[in-house]
Amino acid sequence: MSGKKVLIIDDEADILKLIQTVLIKEGIEHVLTSTTAEDGWIQFQAMKPDLVFAGWRGL
Repeated sequence: MSGKKVLIIDDEADILKLIQTVLIKEGIEHVLTSTTAEDGWIQFQAMKPDLVFAGWRGL
């Protein structure tokens, strides 16, 4: 999966780190993280990721 870009958006640092660690171990080299929706949107527009993980509440 080299060359794929992933953006993770979540306000919980431990969740960000967990997902980031798993993705890197699976060979994803370009993993960006964000703790706010606003910053995530900026990174999304700039990075044009192949996949976005976004946290949500209420489930």
